[in-house]
Amino acid sequence: MLKFTNNNPEFDQNLLRIWTNISSHSSSPRTFLVTSSVSGEGCTTIATHLARMKAEAYNEKILLIEGNFINPSISYGSQLSDPPGFSDILLRGASLREAVQPALIQNLHYLGRGSEKLGSLSSPKVEALKRLLEQAKEMFDFILFDGPPALEYPEIAILSNLFDGTILIVQANKTMPEDVQRAKKEIMNLGGAIIGCILNRKKHFIPKEIYKKYVGSDL
Repeated sequence: MLKFTNNNPEFDQNLLRIWTNISSHSSSPRTFLVTSSVSGEGCTTIATHLARMKAEAYNEKILLIEGNFINPSISYGSQLSDPPGFSDILLRGASLREAVQPALIQNLHYLGRGSEKLGSLSSPKVEALKRLLEQAKEMFDFILFDGPPALEYPEIAILSNLFDGTILIVQANKTMPEDVQRAKKEIMNLGGAIIGCILNRKKHFIPKEIYKKYVGSDL
């Protein structure tokens, strides 16, 4: 089963704040693509804990999909078996209901990467993903798709318009502003809707208590 190691109240408070902001969005999104500009920005960490917090705090059925075709990592360190999974559904028509596995947290479910290599995203694969998301919406309240970095897998911009919204992860003091702008432009040019950016791993250069008092806290 999918495991979580975080035990940080401040981190959880920020996750709740993010979900509150998302819930106030006029379009009422239910399917989310979580991506970043480049690798190593903490996309998978944010996606898994957003799913956890939504399941815990709101008592809603959540599906987390391992969709990182380049460097899948949600399965690592867990007891989850790989097949069948996301790629098996797209390529072999495996059953979503049989492929979904429970996490240790109530109401949270997980769809692993699967046993097949996806390669490039042809039109049939895109259509299969579209059908998968429609079926998932009948089974779950919210779906989070942990995707590969937009600039390392340009086809992610094509997929973005299949989701109600895209959450872009940006690592503080690392990600180049031009990379964020380029990723944002590519997603929006192909019809994707960016509903928010999360600044991750921000370092405080003044005492933390003073920072929180006058500025507030963030991820």
